[in-house]
Amino acid sequence: MSITKEPTIKAPWPPVRTNDTLYRYPQPYQVGSDKSENFFTIAKKHGMGASDLVYYNFLTKDPKEINWYLANYVACPAPKAGEKYYGFYGATYNPAKNTGVIFIPKFGEPRRSYLNRLGEKIVDNYNLSTKKRPGGLCYEACYARVKEAAKQVGSPVPAFDNKSEFSRLWGSLIAPQKSWLTFPEEYRGKGAPGAMASVGLGYLVDSQGIWSGRLIPGAVIQTWHAFGDFDRVKEGKSVTDGSYGHSFVFLNYVYSGSAISGIDIADQGYQGTDEKNRPLTQGDYGYWVGANLGFDFGF
Repeated sequence: MSITKEPTIKAPWPPVRTNDTLYRYPQPYQVGSDKSENFFTIAKKHGMGASDLVYYNFLTKDPKEINWYLANYVACPAPKAGEKYYGFYGATYNPAKNTGVIFIPKFGEPRRSYLNRLGEKIVDNYNLSTKKRPGGLCYEACYARVKEAAKQVGSPVPAFDNKSEFSRLWGSLIAPQKSWLTFPEEYRGKGAPGAMASVGLGYLVDSQGIWSGRLIPGAVIQTWHAFGDFDRVKEGKSVTDGSYGHSFVFLNYVYSGSAISGIDIADQGYQGTDEKNRPLTQGDYGYWVGANLGFDFGF
């Protein structure tokens, strides 16, 4: 009995973003030289699930179809007699034909800009992380990601101590109200975006700008469940019962055709985009504000 089955409709090679619900781009990863390497070890190395990695590459869960792709796309050698599955070891590497490689799904964008080195480092760190859901408070997780990347690129951010103007803007820490109201109104209630803009490390992008495509990878975002929540926080008042805000990092846009349909994000684990959580949509929150990190790109 054959251990391979040719798919009726073949997946494109390399994979394309439009076939991925999270709109991740493909990054080639060479295989074939390590006997111990398989989908499970590679997935673990990149902080993702093996089934997600397989489906991203081949758009199937059928073991026989996966074997066919490994033989015909990856150029893996046939298994020994009695074995049911193809392995990577011995795969023929040819970058011109994309054999001897599989593709790792990556958040962000493949194009690079030195002006956005901080934002891109944040996203790179997220892609490589094996702990994409660190837990804790959302604004603390957001700050930790920015702080780590800022140190790596030599662009440190102010310390977070719950007391400074920067810290209180970042966490929307309104108490005591009297001193809160002395902070610049243009930054109050805007969380991490307001804090970064207040010290010249980012520039604000409003809701219209966010949903028209002005964010770049690594931007920080603050949302509130209702627009009125933002107004209340800005004035140093607590949000209404049952309402809430959220702070997170923007990874990339998700498209339906040419239209933006959602965004992939990194947070503490509440709504962070992965194989379990869908991308966020504009209707998920009533108030949005973001900040691209670094220079104004002049959109």
